[in-house]
Amino acid sequence: MPSPSPKPRPSPKLARLLYGAVALLYWASLYTYVPTLPNYARTFTSDLALVGLIISMYGLWQALLRLPLGIMGDWAGRRKPFILMGLALSAGGALLMGFAHTPTALLVGRSVTGLAAAAWVPLTVAFSALYPPEEAIRATTVLTLMSALARVTATGANGPLNAAGGYPLAFTVAAVIAGAMPPAPKTIEEVIMRIGLIPIPPEAEARLKDLLA
Repeated sequence: MPSPSPKPRPSPKLARLLYGAVALLYWASLYTYVPTLPNYARTFTSDLALVGLIISMYGLWQALLRLPLGIMGDWAGRRKPFILMGLALSAGGALLMGFAHTPTALLVGRSVTGLAAAAWVPLTVAFSALYPPEEAIRATTVLTLMSALARVTATGANGPLNAAGGYPLAFTVAAVIAGAMPPAPKTIEEVIMRIGLIPIPPEAEARLKDLLA
């Protein structure tokens, strides 16, 4: 019986678009609810020290996990599982916070999103590997552009989302965004369609296409 043929690898351009779309959705999922998160936390407690502790969990857990996660990625020789784990944690943390009933649940949810933020390390390494060494700056520029676009768009959407459905809606949308990429798209058209879930300012489209070419 003939052995199954290996799955074809995506073209470099498709791979760059795929990882760029992942970066866009990844950061959008982590920032959709951020502008009003302190106000949301104050609906659970009037203790500002506790509010500060809840907010700080994001930075604490990503700081603790980023180095070990990078080492694990190097040891395993694979990045994709860690990236998918980051998206899953981002969605899970957003839902935990959006449907929390106690300050403790909110703190746990924020901690989970901090763990999700640590996935930026393997995502950066995986994306940079798609470019030759002499284009390392170009790879970094693309990722910086993607993260900036995602953060600006996501934080800008927070107010309208809260006005439309209250605090929980922004968390729900963040979870949906985090789950919008898997499974891996098969064509460039599908990647572009999924990127369309997060509107990109028209003035940035030409620059984005040039960087990804």
